[in-house]
Amino acid sequence: MSDPAITPHTAKKADPSEMEAQARVQTPQKEPRKGTKAEALTISPAVAPEADPAQPDKPLTLRGHVLEEAKTAIEASELARSQAELARSQAELARDKAEDARFSAESARNKVEEARLEAKVTNAQAEHTDNTQAEDIVRADDIKRKTEAAKAQAESALKNSLIAIAESDQARMAAEKARDKALSTALQLEDYATSLEIINQDLEAFASIASHDLQAPLRRIGIFSEMIEADSQNTLSDSSKDRLQRIRKSAQTMRELTQNLLALARVSNPGLFKPLDLSALLKDVLLKLDQQIAEKKAVLKIGAFTPVMGDESQLKQLFQNLIENALKYQAPQAIPVVEISSTQQKQTCQITVSDNGIGFDQQHAEHIFDAFYRIHGIEDYSGSGMGLAICKRIAKRHKGSITARSTPGEGSVFTITLPSQSIP
Repeated sequence: MSDPAITPHTAKKADPSEMEAQARVQTPQKEPRKGTKAEALTISPAVAPEADPAQPDKPLTLRGHVLEEAKTAIEASELARSQAELARSQAELARDKAEDARFSAESARNKVEEARLEAKVTNAQAEHTDNTQAEDIVRADDIKRKTEAAKAQAESALKNSLIAIAESDQARMAAEKARDKALSTALQLEDYATSLEIINQDLEAFASIASHDLQAPLRRIGIFSEMIEADSQNTLSDSSKDRLQRIRKSAQTMRELTQNLLALARVSNPGLFKPLDLSALLKDVLLKLDQQIAEKKAVLKIGAFTPVMGDESQLKQLFQNLIENALKYQAPQAIPVVEISSTQQKQTCQITVSDNGIGFDQQHAEHIFDAFYRIHGIEDYSGSGMGLAICKRIAKRHKGSITARSTPGEGSVFTITLPSQSIP
């Protein structure tokens, strides 16, 4: 018995839903990127350090200028390194953008492929469905629009990828340029360090000469002039005695000037910063000045103080200079009254030293801290004009400040600001 013939009407039709399920392509999910985003770096411009108040032609200030230049070069190096770090971060961000663009292009290609497969499924469904021809055309047009949109997205993603690659190249070139600049700055710093070491040696040699060789002849001048006056007491005229007295006074003035120059130079030397009890420190200063205080019958009022960070010997020198000035610049027969107090302000301690002396015009308030600056003649008030210059150098060395305000005949007020926490 023969098999029955199979006609087109008896063949099993394909299920369109099964064909669509088999042809569906899953779009790959985007995996999280690895890497860090560039963080914004804030770069503060280097602040030019305050110029040395000492006269530029003095050999003692040479070291200070070189130190300031070295600090400026170090700040420039830090700026260059920060710029290099920013450029590297920007390069990382550009590479991340390129990766995003490549992922977008791949996703777009997958969407095109999905649309193409969807078109095949649609064509198969069109062959095996009873829908009208108008519905098939509408669906085909929709698929075509999706395909064109996917192509446009792929082209845009490719364009963004090329832009990101170009930005990455620019960022890499900027990073290399910044690295070369930082290397050049480091080499300059090495040269500065070598020069600074040589200058330090020269300053040490000068300090040795100034403390011994320069002062020894001055001591001899004073001793010999006293010997001449003692041996010829009965034979010297009044004019000769006056000349010898002037010689001794000039020698003493020269000795004081040399000692003040040495004190000004030593302020720049690195010191030991530690927490200090200003009350105990001021007691030591007043003990050293007890003879002058007794001679002037001065009245001193000392308040309470919070601890400050500083170099003990330098701060003693600062307060000694201010108190000596308060005792010296007084009207004849006046009884000096000196008051020292402090106020705590966040991370700083503000100390005021006030007196009832002769005062000065406020127009001199800035210049009195310059080396060798004098308001009054040496005939009226002795001194070398270096005391307040040393005070300003010490305050600056402590990352602090000193200012003055005064009215003629009403005394003066000096304000010193010092850190109450550790100095970096």
